[in-house]
Amino acid sequence: FENRGSYIFFGIKDKKDESLLNCFIWAQDYEISGVEIEEGMEIIIWGYPQVYKPNGRLSFQTRLIEVVGEGALKKAYDELKRKLEEEGIFRPERKRPIPDFPHRIGLVTSHQGAAIGDFTSNLGKFGFKIKFFDSRVEGKQAVFDLIRGIRWFNENIPDLDAIVLTRGGGSLESLQAFNTEALVREIVNSKIPILAGIGHEKDMPLAALAADKAVSTPTAAAVELTRSWEEALHKVEAMERNLLSYLSRIFERFEKARHILHREAEKIGQAIFFGKERIRNFSKDISSGFSGAVENIKRQIKNFEDQLKIYNPERQLKLGYSLVSVRGKIVRSVKQVKVSEEVDIKVSDGELKTNIIQIRE
Repeated sequence: FENRGSYIFFGIKDKKDESLLNCFIWAQDYEISGVEIEEGMEIIIWGYPQVYKPNGRLSFQTRLIEVVGEGALKKAYDELKRKLEEEGIFRPERKRPIPDFPHRIGLVTSHQGAAIGDFTSNLGKFGFKIKFFDSRVEGKQAVFDLIRGIRWFNENIPDLDAIVLTRGGGSLESLQAFNTEALVREIVNSKIPILAGIGHEKDMPLAALAADKAVSTPTAAAVELTRSWEEALHKVEAMERNLLSYLSRIFERFEKARHILHREAEKIGQAIFFGKERIRNFSKDISSGFSGAVENIKRQIKNFEDQLKIYNPERQLKLGYSLVSVRGKIVRSVKQVKVSEEVDIKVSDGELKTNIIQIRE
C-alpha cells in the first residue's frame, strides 16, 4: 500500500495461490469508497485492467473498493458513524426543515425498482412537479450515481423545495453506497434540503442520519411531503363544513324571520286600514267641529261689533255729547282743570279750543 497524495498504489493477492495483482486508484475514488485498506483485509474491487506502455506492466485501474463480510461491513459502519457523530454531522440543529407546502421536488432513485412507484403513487393530487434523476441504488458502486444526482440538482435546479433520496429495504451489504462518507458529505453540503426514504433492516443508513429529514420507506417519504397539504386540506374541509352549517342556520333564521315578517306585515296592513278609517272619521268630526267653531266665532265677533258700536264715543258725540280733554287727557272732573287753562272740545263734526273762565263745583 503506497499513498502518493493524488493517487494510491496497492496490491491484492489471491488467498489460494498467492498470485499478486498491482492496483491503482485515484485519491478521490478512494475517498468515495470510504475504506481504509489494511494488510490482510479481504476486499472486492471494481474497475478495469490497464497496461503501462513504456514497460508493458499490467495493473488494475480501481474505481471502487468494498470490504467483504457482514462483520467487516458492520465494523466499518460503526467506525464511520462514530467519526461523523464526533463532527456533529447528525446533530438536529444542523439540519434544515423541509418547507411546508413543497411543490418542486428532485427525486434520486432507480427507474427499475419499486421505490419510484411507491413514492409517486402516494403523492396524491397536490400538483407536485417531480424532476427525476435515474441512479443505481444497489451495491457500493451506486455511490457515484447518488452523488452525481444530488450535485446535478444543486447546480441545475437550485430552487427545488427538496431532494428525495429513496430506495426500498435492504441489507447492510446492499446499502453500502448509503453508508459512504463521500455521500454523507455531499448530503451535508447540499443547498437544497434532503429527505431520505431508505428502507433498512437494522442499522439506519448514514446517509439517512445525515439527511435533513429521514423516514423508513419511499411511501413514508411521499406521505411526509404531502403532510402539510393534507393538514391544510382537512382544515379547508372543516371550514367548508362549518361554513355550510353556519349558512344553513342563517337560512333557517331567515326563513323564520320571513314568516314572522309576513305575519307582522299582515298585522301592520290591518292596523293601517283601521288607522285610515279612524283618521277619516276623525277628519269628519274635526271638519264638523271646525265649522261650528267658526260660526260661533262669527257670532261672537258680531256681538263685539254691536257692543263697540254702542259704546263707541263717536256715537255719543253724534247724539249731542262732546269730549273735553286737557293736556291730552279726558276731563272727568273740574279738579283736572284750572282757570285760564286751555282745553280741547271734540264734537261730532270737529274740535274746539277754549279757555276756562270760571269753575263751579
